[in-house]
Amino acid sequence: MSVSHLIVEKGPDRGREITIPPDGARIGRSSRNDITLLDPVMSRFHCRIFWLDPQTLAVADLGSSNQTLVNGHPVQEQPLKSGDRITLGDSVLKVVRTGDPAPGEISVSVDPPPAAASAPLAAPVPAAPHRSPLTFRIRRALPPTLPPRRMILAGVALVMALIAASVWLFKIIQSDSPLKGGSAPGPRIAVPEPAFFLVYEKVEGSASNIFRYALSVRDGTATVQIDEILSARHVRREKRVDDSLLESLAQSVRAAGFFELPEDYLGVTPPNLFDSTTLLIAAGRDSRKIRILNRVEPDAFKPIREMIEEFGRSELGLAALAMPPDRLRGEAQNAYLRGLKLAEEREVREDNLFKAIQAFQSAEWYLETLDPKPDYFADAITQRQACEHDLQERIANLDFLAERAIKLRDWTDAARQLRLICALMPDRMDDRNKRAMRKLLEVERHLKPNR
Repeated sequence: MSVSHLIVEKGPDRGREITIPPDGARIGRSSRNDITLLDPVMSRFHCRIFWLDPQTLAVADLGSSNQTLVNGHPVQEQPLKSGDRITLGDSVLKVVRTGDPAPGEISVSVDPPPAAASAPLAAPVPAAPHRSPLTFRIRRALPPTLPPRRMILAGVALVMALIAASVWLFKIIQSDSPLKGGSAPGPRIAVPEPAFFLVYEKVEGSASNIFRYALSVRDGTATVQIDEILSARHVRREKRVDDSLLESLAQSVRAAGFFELPEDYLGVTPPNLFDSTTLLIAAGRDSRKIRILNRVEPDAFKPIREMIEEFGRSELGLAALAMPPDRLRGEAQNAYLRGLKLAEEREVREDNLFKAIQAFQSAEWYLETLDPKPDYFADAITQRQACEHDLQERIANLDFLAERAIKLRDWTDAARQLRLICALMPDRMDDRNKRAMRKLLEVERHLKPNR
């Protein structure tokens, strides 16, 4: 019978008891985790609980948006003890035990009762061996066991079998790993092709400052992390990416010859300076990790790096944070002025209003981590909100006209109004675009017989 190691004290899964298997368990809101919790604030893959030894649990954060807290403090990796409370999003998990019962024992962990207000101090007693708070051990009869000699021989045989199995499994994984560079021959097994996976990291260091920018795309979610010591910037963002965009990026990277480039470009380390760029991409059966250290990037790599940064900048609005403060201010001002121009020309093109909103958002993103803010920062927010209100009113009006045309069975006019909505809101991830496209597909079915 399994024992519970964690109990959910707070959150949508309150009262749920969790048992951690020997191999550990990954926890998050995605159904692809070992343990799924129904907490919308939790990251898709939030943390991992694993065993440091048979009696010690530990937790490791998996780059979550809201961090993993143990007793209110953020942690990257930390051993756990009975009574610890782990905060994941809006959920709180209490550690009720950190090991399996010893053979022939049943363990029950409970909260200690509140101490009496006027209880007299007890006389000192000799120290007892350390145990978790209020852990009661109850002996019970055990079935007959093997003689000591046979137990030792059986244990040695089991250990040898496990070692042999581990070596065999390691060789198979090494020969078929989708992230292993090169194409050395070896036994292969049929496995599904991995989804698009990208990790891009740029680190610039000097005697006075260290700047790190990391962009990753995993399971269709893009995450950016910015850390800079001098300006005390620490920013993290996460955003879902449309699958078609990832497919397009994978095709472009493959066409640019990324998977044929050498893996290492190493230069001479200058005094008090450090410049490193690492790019790892896996797409289908192709994978490659390229590192450039303390040297000018090669001509063959530069367009691929620019492609990745442009992908983050245009599709996610996140790569802009990879710039130093002075350049951030300059780009913010340019984005603000571009937004004003597009807003004034909203009648020239249907998507100008949408592009104006994007420009004002870019200005806000550029300036988000900088202080003090320039005078136009507040106006950029006001202009963006005004454009968003105008865009929503236009879409609502077109949607009303489309619905009326559908009721009148005027399919040509309905299609025209729905196409205008898609032109006004070209973002395919936006719900307004999705709703208009669904209606347009249905309307076009009625148009086909008339063609």
